[in-house]
Amino acid sequence: MAQMGTLTCGATCPVLAYLSDERTLREHQQISLQSFRRKASEPAVIKLSDYSPAVTPKKTHRFCNAENMSSEAGPGPFSRTPPDLDASSMYSLRSVFPRPTTRLHDDEVGGTTERLLRPRYLCMLDDSTETGFRVVSANDDIELLSVQYIFVSYTRRHFYTQMAGDTSLSDIERERRRASAERDAAALIKISIDAAKSANTTAFWIDFECVQPDSPEHADASRSMQDVYRICDVVRAARSMVIVVGPPINEQFEHVESDFSSSAQLSWLRQWGDRLWTLPEALLCPRDHGVMLWYAGANQHKTQVVEKRNLPPYVWDDAATVGQLIDHYEGSIQLTQLELLVIALNSLQRRQTVARMHADAIYALMGLMRERVLVRKDDSAFQAFARLSLANDSDRPLERLYCLKPPTHTASWHTLQDAWGAKLWDITPECQISEVCDDDAVILGNLYGAHIDWAPLSSIDFIFDTSRSNVRLWRFCHGVACAVPAFFMLTQAIATLDLIIWQIITSAGPPMDSTDTLGLLLTFQWGFIAGILLLCYVTSILIPPLIITFYNGDVEQTQARLCGFQGMPDLPSVERTLFGRCRGRLEWSSHSLSEAAEDGIELYTIVDTVTMKAHVFRARTRPDVLMVCGRQGGLLRTLLCSYDIEECRFHREAVLRMETKILQRMSRMDLCRVSLTPRERYADEIVV
Repeated sequence: MAQMGTLTCGATCPVLAYLSDERTLREHQQISLQSFRRKASEPAVIKLSDYSPAVTPKKTHRFCNAENMSSEAGPGPFSRTPPDLDASSMYSLRSVFPRPTTRLHDDEVGGTTERLLRPRYLCMLDDSTETGFRVVSANDDIELLSVQYIFVSYTRRHFYTQMAGDTSLSDIERERRRASAERDAAALIKISIDAAKSANTTAFWIDFECVQPDSPEHADASRSMQDVYRICDVVRAARSMVIVVGPPINEQFEHVESDFSSSAQLSWLRQWGDRLWTLPEALLCPRDHGVMLWYAGANQHKTQVVEKRNLPPYVWDDAATVGQLIDHYEGSIQLTQLELLVIALNSLQRRQTVARMHADAIYALMGLMRERVLVRKDDSAFQAFARLSLANDSDRPLERLYCLKPPTHTASWHTLQDAWGAKLWDITPECQISEVCDDDAVILGNLYGAHIDWAPLSSIDFIFDTSRSNVRLWRFCHGVACAVPAFFMLTQAIATLDLIIWQIITSAGPPMDSTDTLGLLLTFQWGFIAGILLLCYVTSILIPPLIITFYNGDVEQTQARLCGFQGMPDLPSVERTLFGRCRGRLEWSSHSLSEAAEDGIELYTIVDTVTMKAHVFRARTRPDVLMVCGRQGGLLRTLLCSYDIEECRFHREAVLRMETKILQRMSRMDLCRVSLTPRERYADEIVV
């Protein structure tokens, strides 16, 4: 037998006990129905075990109901049986921690940040200045705490105000837009001053004046970057919001004549609503004074005050979804934390933006959450979402996310869609996430798991139905099987003794009457012997059908195994190999999902010997471990994960729905690192 080697992994990460030799590993993982083999011995002496554990067991796992079995059944399929020590040690995962893993939610790398209760800077109206306003620090003067201000919202698709730090433009294009930027900034300032006076306020807030630019020369640059992603807090504290829209800047550069019709104004509003950062601003702005719409044309303008709840049909394509969010913030309906997160993330993913970071959509979502996390430039969208979920983890959204089955294998995680139509709040987590790793993975713990056996199929041990009738049938067959040889030997002894006595009497010449009496006695004895022989013959004919009937009965308990196949095997052949005969015990699972074929996606089947179900699924790489992560609709949500030896990480390949009774035969897993991204299939990985 090939020697077993233990591979090390990262912190809080388990490792498969794979075969050390690469060639042996590939041969060990190959499987074919043609290589089925059956043990020579009949499964009369039975040893049962749990599933092959996904962690090294601390103790031997006995069959769950072994202690409740009757000890009076005697030898046979109903007797108490020892555990399967081989099954407890094969294909185990070991948790070793030789090297550290970055913990992104530690304070120094990913802690939380406080909300802005008031803006750090405000533009105060001041007629004595040339510009008509001055920028003041709201933290320096206590009198400014009572000042009301308006929040000015616009999009750079209509007004280009960003010059310094705009890496999306070339030097030539930046120089071309410099004059336009100065003109648009002056126009927005004039509109802001007029809107503030119209609202009877003495201050306004606009981003390019009140947010310090991200520049190395500025001593507070890091704080400025945090302020960019906390603009939603400024909206909350404002008196009202002004939405300024106008012709797109590309029409201005191309000198296209501006259209100021109602349809053009509606188009400008739609363009404003398509942007990523404008949605949180609209959701969080106060509702008491309505929202002022300012249509700024080339030579004319128009204002309109509307209620916030009336905006969705005119501003957003997904008006029904955004309407739910607005109703939530206006208090007419109450969404749960989980519903708010899912609906808001789906809506934000539809918006457009010039990305500052990979996780811009998540940081926009952060403005709607109670707890905030520090903005990290190197974060991926998943890392930012994971940290945000843990910081606001009242409903454990990240654990539920791992239980979703994407509609396609190319679907992104942030779609939050399930192939079975389940919502995130329909799932009850069965695991716990403790940490976020630096490789788009998390540390999962407190979950059940089992290893998937891809080795050549062989017979398993099992226990038949222990009902009273079956026990009596077994005892009868067992008794007859023991009595028939004894009766046969007894008749042979009697016949031999009679022959000896007959020879002794006839040689001595006994009287005629004694000889007649002895003849009658011998005739009776030979008749008795013939009857016993006939009984043995009849019994030998009846016992085999009875035993076959017994062994074809229902299986009450089996050795727990997850047998893996590539493609869809012939279930009768599988059952014949596992149990010796095919009686229709194995069935195709009705909980499996019919999936369309995709390039690079293979078809696999897992046969569970506990539930007697065969589950069909598609995956990019053959899974090694099954993990139970949640419940939904009375069934378990199980992850089928492959293991990356080089990265010491599990990868989710597929999701199955399975019956809950498999938990009785599974072991708890230690902390393990799991990624939602499927692992790339190795070029030399061959499954026959």
